[in-house]
Amino acid sequence: MATANLQIITDAIIPLRNRVKHPLYYTWNERKNQNLLCEEWLNFDTFVEDVGNRPNNCKLKRLNDAELFSPSNFKWHEYSQKKIGEKDNEYLIRRRQENPEVYKNAELKKNFGITLADYNEKLKAQNYVCSICEEPEKVIHHVSGKVKSLAVDHCHTTGEVRGLLCQRCNRTLGKLKDSIDLLDKMKVYLNEHR
Repeated sequence: MATANLQIITDAIIPLRNRVKHPLYYTWNERKNQNLLCEEWLNFDTFVEDVGNRPNNCKLKRLNDAELFSPSNFKWHEYSQKKIGEKDNEYLIRRRQENPEVYKNAELKKNFGITLADYNEKLKAQNYVCSICEEPEKVIHHVSGKVKSLAVDHCHTTGEVRGLLCQRCNRTLGKLKDSIDLLDKMKVYLNEHR
């Protein structure tokens, strides 16, 4: 009887060990733990069959980040590797330059809870200009030499995104600390000293 129970346990453990050794196991397990897999991909064997072999230097990505990983919502995304003699900061700058949308999307999600698609929709709705002064951004980024993107303005109390602002308007609001009273006092002051 004890031998039979031991065999049942052994039969269950061996496939698990083989699964953990599989090159896709950690990719699958990480996304499973993050609740990012469709129901059919909760089965590891189905997942492996659908995604196939991992190409070199590739990560599994979703085509649409708003949906779960599924047979119709995944791709193998090639990522760059660090070159011989390349410093860490040089590598990160190069990766950011190669994939600016990926990094912009990650920053927006982390800082404001919106996607790059949300940002672009808001930008289009504002006719690509600042929501306050209605002028395009003019400030040049010191590293890239390109005109900066409009800043995401948000309420510091609720976190709600309000609009996209040029650097000047965004900094001015920040210095005012969203105080309408202070803004009114400034208007009075300017009117008195015309």
